[in-house]
Amino acid sequence: MHTNDRPFTCPICEKRFRQSSGLNVHLRTHDPQPTYSCEMCKEGFSRMSSLKDHMAWHTGERPFICEECGKEFCRLRDLRRHCRALHSGEENHTCIVCGKNFGTPTRLGVHMRTHSGEKPFQCDDCGRQFAQSKGLKYHRNSHTGQSLYSCEVCRRGFTRLGNVRLHMKRQHPERQT
Repeated sequence: MHTNDRPFTCPICEKRFRQSSGLNVHLRTHDPQPTYSCEMCKEGFSRMSSLKDHMAWHTGERPFICEECGKEFCRLRDLRRHCRALHSGEENHTCIVCGKNFGTPTRLGVHMRTHSGEKPFQCDDCGRQFAQSKGLKYHRNSHTGQSLYSCEVCRRGFTRLGNVRLHMKRQHPERQT
């Protein structure tokens, strides 16, 4: 625990865990028959707390704000992880290829794919491959045409929350808080 080793890796998304019990709980998130589902986008979850966290993405609610850079988070644990990885000064995970430092082994692992060209996440519909699971998740929406997020002012739909925020800044700057 004190060494920050995460020897247990999810075979599906490569998320790493300190304990096997954490991995076992996580594996339920990949269950094809999730217990809870989002009414807005139909994404499934094995735990109610995960669904609640997910809903914050749709609503745009981000009550946890980094004091260092102002970045907002919907979950406290994401804010803590962000601060540890970016603002603690502890970037002790170094890329052996280019020397770039990272605050977490997960970020280093994702970075290493830029050197290897590995793209382990593949779209079942078209075969396109992605280096990160998040890229595949966003890509899937291009097949469905589903807008997961919408502008609260004009109701225009977007597949990414960041695009809604950019739209708000450009099209509705008077509504920015």
